[in-house]
Amino acid sequence: MKKLPVPFVGFLQALGVALYVVLFVLTARGASAYVEFVPLPDIIFPILFLLAFVFSALTCVLIVFGFPSMLVLEGKGKEALKVVILTALWPFVAVPIVLSLVSLLL
Repeated sequence: MKKLPVPFVGFLQALGVALYVVLFVLTARGASAYVEFVPLPDIIFPILFLLAFVFSALTCVLIVFGFPSMLVLEGKGKEALKVVILTALWPFVAVPIVLSLVSLLL
């Protein structure tokens, strides 16, 4: 398998987190429409919120730190740090571009 450039790996990881967030929001919105029609005890909502929060945190940690962890175990700590930094920086590049494109379309 061909080795991907570090900036592209960071981009893919940032894209993975963004897609997960979109999928989670769409799922949560669908679930909220269902909950309106089903009577549930009040204690269920905080439990569901905390479970969703923990699951989301775990998913995002796995997306962002999974590959860099493997790099560290292979002795490539500097490359792992670059991947993490680029994953964190990609949204700062992508969000203004996406918002500009959306504002042009609306």
